[in-house]
Amino acid sequence: MNDYKYYLDYGIYDIQDGKYADAIEKFDKSLELKNNWEIPFFYRAVAHQALENFDDAILDYTKALEFNPKMT
Repeated sequence: MNDYKYYLDYGIYDIQDGKYADAIEKFDKSLELKNNWEIPFFYRAVAHQALENFDDAILDYTKALEFNPKMT
């Protein structure tokens, strides 16, 4: 499957199941396919934050805000 939305959706499901590392992998794949939108950056930041990878979370939150300043 090469659809960036597919990976985004399944990454969100992984977050809901507490599978944060799996979610990050899916968001990475989504971003490989389309890296110019804020949604996967935001959710990847959420997963990083849950894993206490705070530096990575801040980078992703910042990137999400660059694409859409209303993501606060």
